[in-house]
Amino acid sequence: MDAYTYLVAGKRFSASNLTELKQQLSAYGLVANLDERGFGSFSTRRMSDPEKTDRYRMLPHHNGFNEDAMYDVVVGLQIGNTLIVGSRSEIEIDMQAIRKAMNKVKKDIPDAKVMIVSYLD
Repeated sequence: MDAYTYLVAGKRFSASNLTELKQQLSAYGLVANLDERGFGSFSTRRMSDPEKTDRYRMLPHHNGFNEDAMYDVVVGLQIGNTLIVGSRSEIEIDMQAIRKAMNKVKKDIPDAKVMIVSYLD
């Protein structure tokens, strides 16, 4: 089993289904690039963006994209990531890159945070 760890400037959205996720995103003027069945790009865009624009990524909050946690996601800009194989890994990021990502994300998601998200696959 592999472990993935991401450093993300963004926000967690925890929804039980696609309709609920769409409602949560719309409060921020965002829309998921998914069709009504949940297929498509795991990304979001502003409602004013052309379709299929990948403005922000949707990353799994935990346990990958499985049926039980499909819409428990972190939406934002991925700043860094690592695949952990074994017992040790590192993510090295310049503070300026974190500030730049946060400034960009906060234009759409004012309550965004820098988050470290891990899940097993």
